[in-house]
Amino acid sequence: MEQRLEADGAVAAFGFFNSSPECIQSVSDLSSQGLTLPSPLFLAPTPGDSILGAFSPTLCDGTQFQVRNQEDISLEIRLASDTGGPFEWSVGGYYLALERRVAVGIGYDRGRGIVPQIFNDQDSDNPTEQLSDDTFNTDVFAFFGSAEYSFTDSLTLSAALRYDREKRKVSNNVPVDATNQFLRGGDVPLNIALEDGPIPDQSRTFDEIQPRVSLAYTPTDNFTAFASWGVGFKSGGFNNQGSQAIIEETFNQPAINAQLNIFDNYEKETSNAFEIGIKGNLFSNTLTYELAGYYTVVDDLQFFEFYAGPFGILRVVSNIDEVELLGIEGAVNYSVTDTVDIFASFNVTDSEIKENNARPGTEGGESPYTPDYTLNAGINVDQPISEGLAITGRLDYILTGSTTFHTAQAGDRPTIFNVVFGSEFLGTANYTNSIRDSFGVVNLRAGIRAEHWELQAFAENLFDKEYLDEVIPAPEFGGSFVSPGGRRYYGILARFNF
Repeated sequence: MEQRLEADGAVAAFGFFNSSPECIQSVSDLSSQGLTLPSPLFLAPTPGDSILGAFSPTLCDGTQFQVRNQEDISLEIRLASDTGGPFEWSVGGYYLALERRVAVGIGYDRGRGIVPQIFNDQDSDNPTEQLSDDTFNTDVFAFFGSAEYSFTDSLTLSAALRYDREKRKVSNNVPVDATNQFLRGGDVPLNIALEDGPIPDQSRTFDEIQPRVSLAYTPTDNFTAFASWGVGFKSGGFNNQGSQAIIEETFNQPAINAQLNIFDNYEKETSNAFEIGIKGNLFSNTLTYELAGYYTVVDDLQFFEFYAGPFGILRVVSNIDEVELLGIEGAVNYSVTDTVDIFASFNVTDSEIKENNARPGTEGGESPYTPDYTLNAGINVDQPISEGLAITGRLDYILTGSTTFHTAQAGDRPTIFNVVFGSEFLGTANYTNSIRDSFGVVNLRAGIRAEHWELQAFAENLFDKEYLDEVIPAPEFGGSFVSPGGRRYYGILARFNF
């Protein structure tokens, strides 16, 4: 997989390119043309007298160039017993070799376009000003097995065990002797971590034994009670090298004092999950149901977040030390007739951040990306109208509860603009409004089905509900990256079976 992103930069607000002739000329030209910017931004005859934001129409933004390339090969082998007896088992192994290169650079915009290379020297049309560039190598070995024994026709015990071992390495590719011209005052290394000398290669191994045990009791054909406990695992790894140095210099300085604990590596994530529930059917199997409660404790929950600032955009993984989740979920399906079903499923989750040294002061908040509740309800129709021909239809109502996307959920927080403008009023942010409100959407499908073909009309978000798909706060930058949800989308689908 090879990916490449080219875009305008976002550092004009910090004035890093204010002294470049291209920035000065572009501001002068646009100002003389009478161009105005949305408040509180302001375009004056010179960059120093202007207030510029990200992605401005000037040549003061710089450029962005990103590369994310990956090659991998995986293999799994599994051996299982014959089915039919009271004892069944399976064993297997898994291997993965992965090489990934991730580079994110800021370039000097000379008005000649982006030169699509990870590094460009100072004499090029698009010199590199700042650069993160690392190669990540991963070797994964896993062994697993499971066994199930039916003591009686109504009591079954299942057990499983998995062992994962991941060896991860990172090598930095930023040219050691290269310097820039403008960012961080100019004439400094392209990666802030290189100011202390070459960035050494790193290697770490993460492993975990993951047991799982479950018990099912089925006293009748119409009812089952079950319980389970298991351990989950997600390997640790490395961020782009130099991430810690960028955070320390930019946000942990005395004027902001964000007290962030971000590192060039992150720890493995483990979880202990407990579940107990029932499922069955009633009224001659016309009504099926399932209800379960669960409790999960996650240690070192891996949280992927964005930092924005004079360095551009930084993507890092940090660890939330401990998160607890307590919830209940259920589903029901009722066959009104042989051709009409109504259904509903729900989930309610109470989550809490118990400890978070990566961002102190966020304890007591909710787990990111965890809706308070979800509900999906609807009706499904498959009505024959003649030999080999039927009318089909499905109506869904999907309700998603209030959702937070970040650990910074309440309280005033200082931002980088406290330094830029020297004002607490402009330099303080509160992220209560970054919590997404609950919303519901309706989806509809209707059509005709035959033995070898099907024709359907569909509408996603039938009533054109406006909602947010995702909100990605950048707390120390004072804003959020907001993605709107999909608006009404409709069409016709034809399918032929040969």
